Amino acid sequence: MDKTVEEATKPGQEWVLNHLPRFFYVEDVKDPTYRSVQQLFETARFTNGEYTYERLQLGVVVQEPLESLKR
Repeated sequence: MDKTVEEATKPGQEWVLNHLPRFFYVEDVKDPTYRSVQQLFETARFTNGEYTYERLQLGVVVQEPLESLKR
């Protein structure tokens, strides 16, 4: 979101700020459990061939309700 606001504050783009929702809370959850889960699957064997663990990041966003563009 910071990148969006940064772009919107460039000259000639300020109008974009009027169309962004207000954010009340934003956090990226950094949890050591992800690493533990990844380690569990490092030596796993699967019948369908290869397995790749994709590390995901949990993000929490609380924002004002959005309104439909169609009325």
